[in-house]
Amino acid sequence: MHATVAGVFFAFGVGIGLWGGAAGAILARAHIDSAAFGVILTAYTAAYLVAMSAGGALAHAFGVRKVLVVGAIAFGAALCALLNARTAATVGGILIGSGLLGGVVDVTMNAEGARIERRLGRPILARLHGAASAGMTIGAILGSLIVASAAPWAAGLTAALGLGAAGLAYGRAAMGEAELAKVALPSAARGLSFAPALIGLGIVIGVS
Repeated sequence: MHATVAGVFFAFGVGIGLWGGAAGAILARAHIDSAAFGVILTAYTAAYLVAMSAGGALAHAFGVRKVLVVGAIAFGAALCALLNARTAATVGGILIGSGLLGGVVDVTMNAEGARIERRLGRPILARLHGAASAGMTIGAILGSLIVASAAPWAAGLTAALGLGAAGLAYGRAAMGEAELAKVALPSAARGLSFAPALIGLGIVIGVS
């Protein structure tokens, strides 16, 4: 179970890294200048934070396992579409949509990592985040290499297959355990949370 959750973290990192490595070529292909990309990134960040806040409500309503499995597969599909997008409108729309899906995956995989950490009685979240960071590094290198190759579409396929496989592997492992407890995050009761801490986090991420 621990290994499959680490696999989700790693695949998540690879997907983000693939986009990072290929972004320059995709933006040039879609004729998106720096000003337009700044606007798109602002909307992407807002969508990501809203999704992280609402993710608690989804996990509370449907369970972490279902939300994480479906979210990982959908996020992989969104990245696949993003890495193959060719117009400014398509890149902008899909990137914002991927922000919503990525935020849900982010919060639920961390919630599951925290649950396993409590069960094991020893810290593992740092290792899980290390797996995500390693995935980002590998993905960024692959993304830049693939986008300059004769088969640039392979970057999107890699993201989709990686996240899909990781999500399904986790789902299968989770089915072997008792039904995961519903997550009672502060946002679970009302769906969204705009607490000062969340607003502060948004400002920090937005500035960065």
